[in-house]
Amino acid sequence: MSHFPLTQVAWQSVGRRFGISFTCAFCGVAVAAELGIHALARSPEGWSTGIELRFCPGCMHPTVFWVEEGERPKGQLPPPPVRSLDPRLGKALPTKVRVLTQEVIAALAMGAPTLAALGARTLLTHVAAEQGAPKGTFQQNVSWLLENAWIPPNGRGWVDRIRTQGNEVAHDLELVAADEAGTIWLVVETLLRNVYQMSTVG
Repeated sequence: MSHFPLTQVAWQSVGRRFGISFTCAFCGVAVAAELGIHALARSPEGWSTGIELRFCPGCMHPTVFWVEEGERPKGQLPPPPVRSLDPRLGKALPTKVRVLTQEVIAALAMGAPTLAALGARTLLTHVAAEQGAPKGTFQQNVSWLLENAWIPPNGRGWVDRIRTQGNEVAHDLELVAADEAGTIWLVVETLLRNVYQMSTVG
């Protein structure tokens, strides 16, 4: 269901509710907050979208989450802080790789982990092609990167996480949790540094 447009929101009073763990966009601290407000949001489809507002226990700034029936909170607003692309790494990246990297970061920042995971998979494919890998499947690209030492021998497991997540999204219509997408991003960032930034050191 789309969260927009919302035609009416019915807010309840402030109180302690179930805890939500998140990284506050205002102070950058990972917190678990119970103090907040619940609301029902009316869309053209009816009263079916819940809103949970939580106050950061550190800085007391408010954060809003969408909560649909039977699902865990998602769609954090404002989104959690995502580290911007390191200027030194960004300068070393080819244009297409840099653009894809920025799109993955933007998807994570907007609370779109499924899109971020798919973007990370596409990004890895572009890295392989840019380094000279012959056209092939994603698994063939991973194997080529391993055989040519762009991925360390003990790195097959963490790169395989990207393949698995991409398959689940593309073929099994599964969604990706925010923490999983964050892990995938760390994997991709490590690969980018190994392929592009480390080659400029010397």
